[in-house]
Amino acid sequence: GATGTQVPEPLTDEELKSLTRAQITQRIGDVFRGMRNKDIDPETKERLEAERKTLMQMLRERSSTNEEK
Repeated sequence: GATGTQVPEPLTDEELKSLTRAQITQRIGDVFRGMRNKDIDPETKERLEAERKTLMQMLRERSSTNEEK
């Protein structure tokens, strides 16, 4: 793979909704690593930060309700 920190590609809302809790947790890790990349531009950093907030919110919602799926 490429050296350095990989910045995750943006996910669509549909893709986000379909993630499992495990995938959300994984994704948050990816986003955190992406945000530590010194080479990313402000727009990308902003996107990652927004996505992290969304993911954390989703994780809270998933935790509070028992999923039947």
